[in-house]
Amino acid sequence: MLRQSVERLAPSASEAQEALLWMINGAALTQIVRVAVELRLPDLLHEQPMTCAEIAKHTGAHFDSIRRLVRALASLGVLDPLEGERYCLAPIGECLRSGVSDSLRAVACHAGDASMQMAWAALLDTVRTGQPAFDSSFGMDYGTYLARNAEAARIFHERSRAGAARIIAAVLAVYDFSRFSRIVDVGGGYGHLVIALLQSYQDARGVVFDLPSAQDGARELIRSAGVENRCDVVVGSVFDAVPCGGDLYVLKSMLHGWDDNRCIDLLKNCRRAMSDDAVLMVVERLVPDGERPPLYPALVDMTLLVLGVGRERTPGEYGSILRAAGFRVVRVLPTATEFFVLEAVPE
Repeated sequence: MLRQSVERLAPSASEAQEALLWMINGAALTQIVRVAVELRLPDLLHEQPMTCAEIAKHTGAHFDSIRRLVRALASLGVLDPLEGERYCLAPIGECLRSGVSDSLRAVACHAGDASMQMAWAALLDTVRTGQPAFDSSFGMDYGTYLARNAEAARIFHERSRAGAARIIAAVLAVYDFSRFSRIVDVGGGYGHLVIALLQSYQDARGVVFDLPSAQDGARELIRSAGVENRCDVVVGSVFDAVPCGGDLYVLKSMLHGWDDNRCIDLLKNCRRAMSDDAVLMVVERLVPDGERPPLYPALVDMTLLVLGVGRERTPGEYGSILRAAGFRVVRVLPTATEFFVLEAVPE
């Protein structure tokens, strides 16, 4: 929406100023949406329209402050005003409800979290020095911070899972997995991807490989999906070794979380585990070579810069790290989302 606003508003000087004001006030907009989510306004107003007084009563919030917040949300298109000074949830706001497929609720909570806002405030130092803003703001790297802060870790993991169903469906729509009999999801978390593949391809078996912290959630989700007889959970670190015996190895949203050297180490472990006729699939956002990048991948890349936990890459950059690890990219497939599928084979 912001990019559409920028493109629509750019022609004249006054319109350019208005477009820039949207950018300049982006942090305020983030907090407005985050607070709406924290107060569960999308869930509340999905059930029935309410007045500001009713909203304040249900949320236990200050009436005048709620009235002003609701007015701002209506100006953003998250809520729709109705007769009788009531408000209902607009179509955009539906995407912020809890318990719905592909909800952006966790994304809003993560983006508006105080730790993220503090890190963003140090972006200038990062651009000048190359040192992660998060580290300089908190005196520790982001991984250590998550290990010490359970609530921050919960928000991060919920944010990481947000949109997973949409991305997985998009990958299934463009890639035929029928030739593979054993699929290893490297860094597979709770196994959402493998579960979707096994449900679509009844003759396949799967392996979810991740750290010990994911094993209980993975086993529970696999069992609830009814594919426990065809799916194993293997615990370990991708930087130590990767399970052998697969004919397809999948890395979804893994490589963008690491610098080039760590990615090459990870990929070399995959290569050691693979036979010469196995296939590697990388599912990531791509930044186009030499073109204006789409807005969201660029924002994600800047977030990774602030956190010091990786980067988004161009097709050429992925090709380079894959070659360094002993792979050759054979095709790149776009999906209906901002994600692409890179298919690679051992050299």
